[in-house]
Amino acid sequence: MDKKQGRILLAVDGSDQSLEAVRYVGEVISCEQNEVVLFNVKTEVPESFWDLEKNPEMHSKIIQISAWASQQKKIINEFMEKALLILNNAGFSKQKVKVKIQKKKKGIARDIIAESNGDYSAVVLGRTGLSRVKDIIIGSVANKIVGKTKNISVAIVGGKPETEKILVAFDGSEGALKCVDFTGSMFGHSDMEIMLCHVIRPLSIFQKEYGQIFSEDEEAVWLKSNIEKIRPSMEKAKHLLMDKGVGSDKISSQVITDIPSRALGIVEKARADNFGTIMIGRRGLSRVEEFFIGRVSKKVINMTKKRTIWIVK
Repeated sequence: MDKKQGRILLAVDGSDQSLEAVRYVGEVISCEQNEVVLFNVKTEVPESFWDLEKNPEMHSKIIQISAWASQQKKIINEFMEKALLILNNAGFSKQKVKVKIQKKKKGIARDIIAESNGDYSAVVLGRTGLSRVKDIIIGSVANKIVGKTKNISVAIVGGKPETEKILVAFDGSEGALKCVDFTGSMFGHSDMEIMLCHVIRPLSIFQKEYGQIFSEDEEAVWLKSNIEKIRPSMEKAKHLLMDKGVGSDKISSQVITDIPSRALGIVEKARADNFGTIMIGRRGLSRVEEFFIGRVSKKVINMTKKRTIWIVK
């Protein structure tokens, strides 16, 4: 393991989805090999607001805001008690779980990113939080963290994902092999099933725009050639997982050849076979950067709401 392996930054805000992220960590992360930091960024009433106490007309507002601040403190304290109980019951000792609550400095997402620059192996957070404010598809805080981090792996927990099966999006690239290595390091201790999934887009995707330019025989030869090319890399990936402690009987692989989109192929496979976790590298063979995250990775995140997506550095 590298120097950061073994410490999980679990960013929480007191929401139900945040609690699901806690449950997910408790079920899939080794309590022997990792410690967890429950991290909350709290929004406080600006000091300047309390100057309004001098104005009698503002007393009712002061009372309302004071009540709100007290309620927020109560919510996060009760949440932390629940989170600690979940992790303790999952096997994490009290020494393995730390609580860190800090005042908002630059913004919730930016403060989480700043904290992640410490000695952490990964950041885990819920897809949406208490505000229920969403970007088009993904919660705004999660969206910012995924888009603006590049030196740490990030897990976004959506819904109540199953925790027994992992699908690794695999294209044979260096990034994909790093993703496999990380998967083995993070989950090799467990009894979870791991599938290596590779998607080859069929030549028929060109037909809609250009007409029938490849015969069925040409497509069959092309697909066979690409399957043969990826097999050695998938074997290498399998051995990487086995070296991390994953049983050979828990590892499978599949090449999908009948879906025109790599992201769609990955997501549909996860849905069809109930993979609760999808692992994907930040960038694959295309080496295209889009705010530090590859196009396929970004599409998978946006298409998947009720699973956990790991974006591996």
